[in-house]
Amino acid sequence: MRKITNKAVQAFKEGKPFNSGNTTVSVNDGKVSFLLHGNKIAERSGNRLTVSNCGWHTATTVERLNAILWEYNLPRVNRTYKRDRGVYDEMTWINGKEFNSPVTYPLNDTGKIELLIKSYTENK
Repeated sequence: MRKITNKAVQAFKEGKPFNSGNTTVSVNDGKVSFLLHGNKIAERSGNRLTVSNCGWHTATTVERLNAILWEYNLPRVNRTYKRDRGVYDEMTWINGKEFNSPVTYPLNDTGKIELLIKSYTENK
């Protein structure tokens, strides 16, 4: 894990502001947001954690999301390439499903996580 990722994830978990390079953690009205290049890839509010790739299937986005998910012992994001007529498309997967819209996890101590898929427009 990159040093910047480690520091940002720790700040996110502790609910403390952080800013370095392309990564920002902000705290507003009880919500903790994790931004990468200005895109909100994670938000913690109460007992809910919502993650999104914001349409970016990059190695950096996947690395930041996986670090957050690792902290909460949640399933990681996989990055794959699909070949269609000689063109490779990047895709990201979570829990065996294509990861195109935000995913929300209830945070609890049971270790059994119910996966709730929310449409992208509901989270804007």
